[in-house]
Amino acid sequence: MYRATTYATYESVARVEALDPLTVKITFTKPTPAWCRRRAPGG
Repeated sequence: MYRATTYATYESVARVEALDPLTVKITFTKPTPAWCRRRAPGG
């Protein structure tokens, strides 16, 4: 099985829900501080 090189980045994501057209809720399998900071441009 081939995986993207960024696979580990999303491995702890349990689910993603669209709460409204501009808001998403990301639920993790374990505490993941500063996760979005590493994904944001310039972060």
